[in-house]
Amino acid sequence: PLSGALSLMFLTGAPAVLAMLPAGPNTLVAAAAAATVGVLMGGAWLVLGRRRIPVGSGHAAAAAILVIVAAYLMLRGHLHPEFQQTTNFMLLVVGAGALILSTRWYGLAVAASAAAWAFVAFPSWRPDSGPLAFGLLNATILSGVIHLTRRRAMLRLIEARTEVAELALKDDLTGLRNRRA
Repeated sequence: PLSGALSLMFLTGAPAVLAMLPAGPNTLVAAAAAATVGVLMGGAWLVLGRRRIPVGSGHAAAAAILVIVAAYLMLRGHLHPEFQQTTNFMLLVVGAGALILSTRWYGLAVAASAAAWAFVAFPSWRPDSGPLAFGLLNATILSGVIHLTRRRAMLRLIEARTEVAELALKDDLTGLRNRRA
């Protein structure tokens, strides 16, 4: 679903890039890049939607999708340097916290987002850029809280399911295995 939604977003965003940004070769490259990412995400949606993702590789797939989006934002920020792109990176970082349960893959996605943001932000830094940088820091903290809270909830759910499965196989009075076991 994530890659399908991103596909739709980028494919509809490509004409919007052409309409919103000043005409020129950089705008054409940005629109072509948006369309390319949209097609890639659509392809990922078609491939992943028909197959079961192996256990443990969903985190890597979500991190890869977020890194691709970060690369697009980096290219777009290089072609049209605007510090306002920071808001897109804020959304990307918060999305990483909501999507990825693996701490290792979450850290990779946040680091890639921060590096891409730095590549875009530092050349276009202005004296009034501080609040946006502070906003990105706040988004990163929020992302970490979301990540840890969601991860903890999922681990509790796994423990509860295991306990319920064990209780279903044990007699409450004697503690011995029941007929179902």
